[in-house]
Amino acid sequence: MDRVDPDAVAAARAAGRPLWVDLMRPSEDEILALGEAFGFHPLAVEDARHFGQRPKLEDYDDHLFVVAYGYDDSRDALVEVHCFLASGVLVIVRRAAIDALDALDARARRRGRPEGAMALHAVLDALTDSLGAMLSDVDAEIASFDDRALAGDRALQGAILALRRRLVDASRVVAAQVDVVARLSGGLLPVPGLDRDAERYFRDVHDHLLRIGGGLDGHRELLTGVTGVLLAASSNALGDATKQLTVIATVFLPLSFVAGFFGQNFPWLVDHIGGPLPFLTLGVGTQVAIAAGLVVWFRRRGWV
Repeated sequence: MDRVDPDAVAAARAAGRPLWVDLMRPSEDEILALGEAFGFHPLAVEDARHFGQRPKLEDYDDHLFVVAYGYDDSRDALVEVHCFLASGVLVIVRRAAIDALDALDARARRRGRPEGAMALHAVLDALTDSLGAMLSDVDAEIASFDDRALAGDRALQGAILALRRRLVDASRVVAAQVDVVARLSGGLLPVPGLDRDAERYFRDVHDHLLRIGGGLDGHRELLTGVTGVLLAASSNALGDATKQLTVIATVFLPLSFVAGFFGQNFPWLVDHIGGPLPFLTLGVGTQVAIAAGLVVWFRRRGWV
């Protein structure tokens, strides 16, 4: 069901049929209708209206309200999902499409929808798997950073900072989501249909989230290493430029001295350098010989 129909809801609940409602970008009226159709707590309905929350789990005696996140590969973004779980009822509220839930819905249509706590597990498991896929995308992105860092790509620093912010945001989401699933896997709440077997499934999701959190921490350390490589490459490039400028300045220093010496107009120079041959030999030739000698010396010393 992709919309709230009070009559259909009442008929299904009277017949004891489980309900799975997935609302995409619902209007204010549709969200408010949730409270009337299913008897959800006003505070839970109010929370469902506002996105931008951290993952959390609220217990309202006969139903739960859960905020969780998944990752949408097509938009490279985290997607916030709100869930209501009551006896025989699962309601999903979201503002953006996410492949993980769309694939889950397609499987549920073919194989039948899970009920009770296992319905919530199916949603959280799909969202967690999508967060795991995010790690693969980040792996590929960081791998491309290594080559760019060695090449001294000037735009790389901005890309590293942007990815670091994304990883920090993802780490915060995963850490909070670990706490949410931990409460479910520990049997601390009266969740409909939550037996010992269902708790095992939630523990599996909890373990998966812990691995994802560790992977995100590892990726942040890798980014620190890439930043070090980038700084080293920039430092090497600066050192090469400094060395080249130093060589040029060193070559031109004696040439400036020779030019200044000949420019003093000593009587001997005026009397003996009066034709093209002495000018080319003592004037131009001396400077060329000095420059060539300096270059040969630098190369023997390994400076150039």
